[in-house]
Amino acid sequence: MNIIPAIDLKKGKVVKAIQGDRTSYQPIDLITRYSSNPITFIKNLIITYKPSTIYLADLDLLDGDGDNID
Repeated sequence: MNIIPAIDLKKGKVVKAIQGDRTSYQPIDLITRYSSNPITFIKNLIITYKPSTIYLADLDLLDGDGDNID
């Protein structure tokens, strides 16, 4: 079985999804010990779990509020 981690990005940070209410999503570093910096978060994810695929959801783009391309 291949498990694909899904990472939500909002305002340039990795956020924790809470029951689909995007207005209440907070940067993950406020909730856990992990960095909300997407590059740091993904590097640590790769080192720890070695996924072959990672799904990134750009919540700003999906909400029509800019994007996280940078």
